[in-house]
Amino acid sequence: VNTADTYPFNPEGPKSYSNAVEFSRLIAQSTQAHSCYTRNSLSYINGRPVATEELPLVDYWALASRAGKLSMKDMILAMVTNEAFVNRLP
Repeated sequence: VNTADTYPFNPEGPKSYSNAVEFSRLIAQSTQAHSCYTRNSLSYINGRPVATEELPLVDYWALASRAGKLSMKDMILAMVTNEAFVNRLP
C-alpha cells in the first residue's frame, strides 16, 4: 500500500509525506494544527465561539505553542487567568 501523498497545510502550503508517521510529524509542526487546538480549547473553556477580538491572542498562543515555548498546561492556565475568562458573566 502506497501511503505517500501531499497535504495543503495553511499557511505553509503543500507538504509531501511518505507514510503515516511522517504525516503525523508534519501535522505536529504545522501552524494550522496549533491554531486549531488553541482556538477550540479557548472556545471550550469559555463555553462560546472565539470572538473576533480574541483572534490575535489565539494566534499568539498558537505561535508560542508551535515554537515550543508554551505547553498545553501553560496555555490552559493562560486561558483561565485571562481577563476575558475571569470577568465573564455566568
